[in-house]
Amino acid sequence: MHKVDLSPNEELTLNWILQNPYQFPFEDDTECAQQNSSSLDCGMFVMFYMDKIAQGQPIPKSVDKNFMNEYRAQYVTKLLHHKHCVINRL
Repeated sequence: MHKVDLSPNEELTLNWILQNPYQFPFEDDTECAQQNSSSLDCGMFVMFYMDKIAQGQPIPKSVDKNFMNEYRAQYVTKLLHHKHCVINRL
């Protein structure tokens, strides 16, 4: 494993996490799935990671564009069918 240089804000955040009394589990994973540099999927990737972590599932090492498109469609469907969705009140 290689050492990653942290920005001052990242270092403050990491120190806060490590000193937090709630004792959140912390994992350093530099080999998780990444979007390509021209992608605008950063929000979907974060939501995908949060979903996997919340379910206690491993995060895949890679995902392709088709997978992320399907994940986005599933997420939008969940939001549109949520009981508090504004569209359901029209």
